[in-house]
Order: sequence, then C-alpha cells, then structure tokens
Amino acid sequence: MNWLPTNREAQSSWVRLTTELCVTSLWILLVMTASIWAWALLYIRIGLFPNLEEALYFSIVSFTTVGYGDVIIEGPWRVIAGMTAAHGLLSFGLYTAFFVETLDFPRRGRGSTRQRLERSRHHLGQD
Repeated sequence: MNWLPTNREAQSSWVRLTTELCVTSLWILLVMTASIWAWALLYIRIGLFPNLEEALYFSIVSFTTVGYGDVIIEGPWRVIAGMTAAHGLLSFGLYTAFFVETLDFPRRGRGSTRQRLERSRHHLGQD
C-alpha cells in the first residue's frame, strides 16, 4: 500500500491525525444533532407542531436550509423558521472552519512558513 507512510514517526502522525479527524467529525455530528433536536423540542413546546416527527422533520429541513416548503409555520411564528435556518447556516460555517483547523493543526507545531523555509535552507547548506 503506497499511500501509507513507511517510517514510524510518519505512521504515528498519520494515526494521530486520523483519530483527531474522527473525533472532530463525531463531535460536530453530535452538536448538530443536539441543535436540531433542540429546535424540534422548542417547536413542540410552543405548540407549532402536533407531534415530534413533524417538528423534527421541519427542524432538519430548516436547519440545513433545504426548505422544501411541504411543512410550513403559519402566522406570527414564521420568523422562527428563518432563525433556525440562520442558526444552521452559521453552524455549518463554524464547523467547517473548525474541521479545517483540525486538519491544519499538525502544521502549526512546525512553525511558520518562513521558519520552515529557513530550516530547509539550513539543512541543505544554503545559509
């Protein structure tokens, strides 16, 4: 398997990064699921939907900003659907940034680009 690193240090780094990405993915999934359920329970609490299935469906559709339009909120509570969509949109952006930061984290320990370039020059004897 050519895509696996061959030396011990690289393998350890690869395993650590893979573990961090898995943990990050699960954490993001957990937080997003909790947010969707919180919106669904709020909808039931204020009496917008008669059952959990419909409230959860509307919460998922609104949170992911799909907005099918087959289930809608009538009257003065319509603005809450926009709040759910805004929360979902901001959450997806935040979690995407968090995930990218997790991918970039191993590079940060090696210093800035300038420091890495200077170390490379030193190792190559180009001082």
